[in-house]
Amino acid sequence: MLNLNIRAANSGDVAGIARVHVNSWRDTYFGILPDEMLMSLDIDARAKMWATVLTDPANLVSVLERAGEIVGFGACGDQRTPKLRLAGYDAEIGAIYVLSIAQGVGAGRTLMKYMADRLVERGMKGISLWVLAGNRKAQRFYEHLGAEICGEREERLPQATLTEVAYGWRDLRALTARANDGSQRECDDPK
Repeated sequence: MLNLNIRAANSGDVAGIARVHVNSWRDTYFGILPDEMLMSLDIDARAKMWATVLTDPANLVSVLERAGEIVGFGACGDQRTPKLRLAGYDAEIGAIYVLSIAQGVGAGRTLMKYMADRLVERGMKGISLWVLAGNRKAQRFYEHLGAEICGEREERLPQATLTEVAYGWRDLRALTARANDGSQRECDDPK
C-alpha cells in the first residue's frame, strides 16, 4: 500500500497537476484517441490552464501525493451543464486523474471521497461527471461507486469526435459512503 496524502491544491502545484493531466491522458486514452492528439498535449499549456483554474475560489482542486510528488488530482465545483443541474446534479467533477503508478491502492476512491466531502460542506446535494465512452475502466469504477448514467453528448474536435457519457450520484453522502468502502478494490481508480 502506497502512503498517500490528499490536500487542497495551491498555486505551487500547477506543474505537478499539469504533468499528471498530460501523462494520464496519454496512458488512459492510448488506442481510444488519435495518437497525434495525445502527442500534441503540452504540459506548459496545461500548467497555464490550471494556474487560471486555481485562481477561481469556486473551483475545488485537490492533489494526491506520494513522497511529496503529485500522483493524482481531482477538480470539482458547480454544475456547468444546465440539463444536469435541472436533473438535480448541482455539482460536477471536471477532472479526476491518477497516474498508473498509484492505481490499485484506493487513490481514486480517496479523491472521490475528499471531493464529495468538500462539496457537502458547500451544501451541494448531487454530482455528475463526464467520461469518454471508450474508457471502460473509468466507467466500471464509477458504476462500482454507485453512479447512474444520466446523460450523453458528442464533442467535435479537429482531431476527433468524442462521445461522452455522464455518470451521476443524486446523493453526495451515498457516494462518500461507497468511496469509503474498502471492498471496491477491483475497480480502484478511474483513469
